[in-house]
Amino acid sequence: FPVTIASWVIVDDSDATYRVDAQVMRFQETHADVNLKYVSLPRAVSIGEKRNIGCDAAPPTASVFLNMDDDDHYPKSSIIARLTWMRAFNVGCVYCATLPMYDCKNYISAINVPPLYLAPHERVSEASLAFTREFYVARKFPTGVSVAEGEAFLAGRISQTAEIPPEGVIVSFLHGLNFTSRRVPESSESNGCHYGFEDTYFEYLSGLAV
Repeated sequence: FPVTIASWVIVDDSDATYRVDAQVMRFQETHADVNLKYVSLPRAVSIGEKRNIGCDAAPPTASVFLNMDDDDHYPKSSIIARLTWMRAFNVGCVYCATLPMYDCKNYISAINVPPLYLAPHERVSEASLAFTREFYVARKFPTGVSVAEGEAFLAGRISQTAEIPPEGVIVSFLHGLNFTSRRVPESSESNGCHYGFEDTYFEYLSGLAV
């Protein structure tokens, strides 16, 4: 599949306190070469709907969509890694199921491995998805769904997808307000951050936890 020049779409449905429109405007003023579109929603909507809005707002020339949630870490290699895996497997969609996690409040690093008895579409991490326009147009994300919205998106077409390793793709942050069932066991002791973050970034993450 052909890959066009990258475009960024930010979908923001947060309340007035947490809007990032001002930050986006400042970024655009100093990075005029970056193709970035900011979509400000008047009200909060489901995560499934936000994913659809982001894809639909992309330029019509966009051939591949890559999900990036605002509360996860994506290494610089994440985009290239996912595109490379898509080409290697020659599929319409790739995703991670096993996820490295970092609990920002309790300073715990862990790996989440969904039970292997679950069907592939029940193990997907939506925040790691990459898929072609054709795959998306054939079936969009379910609206009204904010947890496991990837299940219906992938169900019945697993043969067109591939699970990929999370290394170089994503680290999932746990901060107390996640829309996810993934949790570090309460009995776990702090073992620090195992992902090589710089000190300033680590301090920033520690301030996000609630």
